[in-house]
Amino acid sequence: VLFRSQIRRIAEWAGDTTTGDRDSLGFEVDERAWRQVAATPLQCVSRARCEYGDECFHEKAKERAAAAEVVIVNHALYAAHLATGASLLPQHSVVIFDEAHEIHDTLASHLGVVVTPIALRASAGLLRHGLDIGAKEQTDELLTLADRLAEALAEQYAAGHTQGLRESVSEVLDQLVTLLTALVEALKPTPGVDALSVGRIRAHQTMVSQLGGLARIQAAREGHLVWINEDRKEFSLHLSLLDVGDLLHENLWPHVTAICTSATIPDTLISQLGLPDDDTDSLAVASPFDYGNHSLLYVAKHLPDRNDHDTYFP
Repeated sequence: VLFRSQIRRIAEWAGDTTTGDRDSLGFEVDERAWRQVAATPLQCVSRARCEYGDECFHEKAKERAAAAEVVIVNHALYAAHLATGASLLPQHSVVIFDEAHEIHDTLASHLGVVVTPIALRASAGLLRHGLDIGAKEQTDELLTLADRLAEALAEQYAAGHTQGLRESVSEVLDQLVTLLTALVEALKPTPGVDALSVGRIRAHQTMVSQLGGLARIQAAREGHLVWINEDRKEFSLHLSLLDVGDLLHENLWPHVTAICTSATIPDTLISQLGLPDDDTDSLAVASPFDYGNHSLLYVAKHLPDRNDHDTYFP
């Protein structure tokens, strides 16, 4: 009932909003309700193939960005841009990272992988539109494996092993890889036969992405961290990069010049981000504020010691 109510409110808002920006929604929407109405980048079949391509808020935002000389985004969106093969933002030759001391952790997270039973269950719904009527067997198998993955992750998490993969989880991942590999092959658009089917394209793109994510987790090596997260009894499997320097050095810096600014840039930032040592300049700019003459340090002697347990926990 809650989801249906929220979806109705989202539909009403969609008729009035000019941006489609979720932050302007006006109420806190449940993630499960949002997934019913929002298409992920993987589900996008391109403007030319989508019947709503000319009305799409995302496409309109890309047009505005492409026409702008300066585009301002947060770290997370820029990381998502890199994670999707530089497909979100317009082509650019200069990027300015403010609060640059935080960019490494953001990139390490977004350039990793997240696999969730919820997403796998949602993919089963896409199969109904992408495959023939006889797809019930594959759909049921995917739903079963999603449930088994949720159980295996919950068991490993409850045992206190939040990092790495136990055998029970690895077994389910192997079965998922086998199934998804078969589905990717079955969903390939056939020239002249259903080649432009929106449902088929969306299902195929989603399965390819999920298969790639599972493969990356199974191939985790030194410098990768595989871990389990729990949020309101929903479990997810993550692969995070401990080091993004090599990836950025090979794929970003040959094409983009970076300006990194922060009040607390660490000495290790150049190596963390894989910036070229022989082509990197640094500049320390002192604050113009006269702290010595225009600041005051106040120490309250009458307050109890912060370690005084009886005072703070009577």
